[in-house]
Amino acid sequence: MNRRILISNLAWRIHEIANYQAVKQYELKYAILDAEPAIYYGALSIPREKWTDETKMFVAMYERKYKK
Repeated sequence: MNRRILISNLAWRIHEIANYQAVKQYELKYAILDAEPAIYYGALSIPREKWTDETKMFVAMYERKYKK
């Protein structure tokens, strides 16, 4: 194989890897968005005095985002 074909194949492989990672990030983003309501209502089932700081931050963020 000549050098041009090798470079072309390498460029195509880099493109495939970047595209795969972009798709995975997109899927992860929407999986998290789909899970947010379940997490929110699950947090509400826990007594507020037992909430961690992370739970408080998540509930506050969710309410700011969706409870307008």
